[in-house]
Amino acid sequence: MNENHRVHFRPTRRNSYRLNVEEAIANLKLFITQEWEIGDVFQEYQRQNIGVDVHIIAGDKWNQKLFKVHKLILKERSDYFKIALSDQWGRKDPNGIIIFRKENISPEIFDLLLEYIYTGKVSVPLCDTSVDFVDLIGAADEILLSQLVTSLEGYLVDMYLSESTKLLEVETWLQSNIVRLVSLKKNIPEGLSLIRSRFEKHVRITGHDSIQEITNNKNACSVESTIYVNTLLKVFNKYHHMVQTIFENEAGFVASFNKFCREFINRNVLCTNPFFSSPSQLLVEFCDIFLRRNEKSSIVDNNDVINNIINIFKYLRDKDFFEKFYSQLLAERLLTQSYFSEEAELNMISRLENECGLEYTSKMRLLFHNIGLSKDLNNQFKKHLNTDDAEQVDFYILDMEALPMSPVVSDLIIPDEIEKTFQRFKKFYKDKYPSRRPNLLHHLSKGELKANYLETLKVFQASTYQMSILLQYNKNTSYTRKELLQNTGINQDLLDQQLKYLTDLKLLLFDNTTYDLNFEFNSEAFQITLKDPEEAMQFHFELQRRLERKRKFQIEGAVYQIIRCNRGIGRNSLVAEVVKRFEHKFLPKLSAIKKAIDSLIVREYIEYVDKGYRKVC
Repeated sequence: MNENHRVHFRPTRRNSYRLNVEEAIANLKLFITQEWEIGDVFQEYQRQNIGVDVHIIAGDKWNQKLFKVHKLILKERSDYFKIALSDQWGRKDPNGIIIFRKENISPEIFDLLLEYIYTGKVSVPLCDTSVDFVDLIGAADEILLSQLVTSLEGYLVDMYLSESTKLLEVETWLQSNIVRLVSLKKNIPEGLSLIRSRFEKHVRITGHDSIQEITNNKNACSVESTIYVNTLLKVFNKYHHMVQTIFENEAGFVASFNKFCREFINRNVLCTNPFFSSPSQLLVEFCDIFLRRNEKSSIVDNNDVINNIINIFKYLRDKDFFEKFYSQLLAERLLTQSYFSEEAELNMISRLENECGLEYTSKMRLLFHNIGLSKDLNNQFKKHLNTDDAEQVDFYILDMEALPMSPVVSDLIIPDEIEKTFQRFKKFYKDKYPSRRPNLLHHLSKGELKANYLETLKVFQASTYQMSILLQYNKNTSYTRKELLQNTGINQDLLDQQLKYLTDLKLLLFDNTTYDLNFEFNSEAFQITLKDPEEAMQFHFELQRRLERKRKFQIEGAVYQIIRCNRGIGRNSLVAEVVKRFEHKFLPKLSAIKKAIDSLIVREYIEYVDKGYRKVC
């Protein structure tokens, strides 16, 4: 700014200023929007009643105070006072002083507003009982100090969301003021826009930081399902509670929170990593850990955990993948009787059914029905034999439709220890149901092996393939790979995977050409579960491949049906209809929809005419 236009002042012994007041007021308009420091001068004038031309009486009759101020300053700072102090509205006393009353604003609050009007800044201590913070915002809004309103609202919201203080008194003060502010502004059009924008920004940053903390501690490919899901739940529960209680489920906040959850759960930093398991898979694994029998099962509230799972499930994009993967692990729990509670399993299925409909859980229900019938059938089989041999084996008869995946064809040679009982059951079942022909599903079967050759008795829970390999060592303690291949009938790739796992576990010892039984195997656990991570990973990739293929046919079918029912439908409308049709199961990619349309055109099922699609007759 030019030095000739700057207002200078210098304090004297009497703490007054050698400055022509009229000249300063005349030039104030030039500086008012450029230098707030000039307000310090006139604040001192206001305190000493120098050049004042307005008397404002703030407060009601029980708490009043007279403020002597300058009309020009108030009119320049506030559009409200431009009208209120105009010649048409202002009332003057015999001395030419404008008398103005503000009975609805307390003296304490009006004093702060004047401080801001004169200096451009205001200081309000937290938990100040003499000043109501929300009333201060309301008063600033009333006299049209928009920048002050924005600053105060932003300060209050940021302080509450950041949780920068742990003092109970301050937290209570912040929460009570936020609740009051939302209640006052929710009925005003766009009244909550500032608070909502601050809320959206804060939850995005918090969500990003919480996921980033996981990636800092672990690799993307080794993130545990419990850590990942608990992180999602921590963020979700915190802000879901806030939306319900503080923001009173206001439609705008609910929409903002739902949008955040969809992005946070399906498109966070980890999801962009190619080595990261999908959110659907990790949520299914979390469900499996919770629903399996373990030492913590009896102390966990089933309903609370299931509610948390469903809260995350609602926002999943790939619900069809969740259904397939969940059905697979459900089958394993039921067939191995490793589930904690049948009630919890049925409760979980019912909740999924409420979210996605009967079709979504039909195979799960059928699987439960088959397991119930199989239990009765096993009891009848044991009574039929009238021996203790059948007590060692349980057979489960499953419908093909109940299987989460197509049955795996295998040339596995059933060990003699199992073959005898299986043939008995096969004859019993054929006599009972002559038209049915049962086949063993080796990839779903499991069993227990007692290791009597060790110093202390151990029990191994193994898959059928692992049992087939280990039972060979009842006859001999050393085999070559070729001999195991001939004796078990397992295909080469699967046999190599199993042998590698058993040697890594040191149950078997590899000596150049032979696999020898390790008589010095040691473990602190009495019961040891032999896992098969390679098989689980293979199932995951196979499931992804089959789902992609199934989605392709589903999208093509939906495109054809929509065009058949809506002749001449445009491209954008067609894409929107396809997305809407599948949004409860998965989110179709635009590229997949485009490929489906092009494929139907090439095969002459549909054609593009007059900016729209129609069925080829």
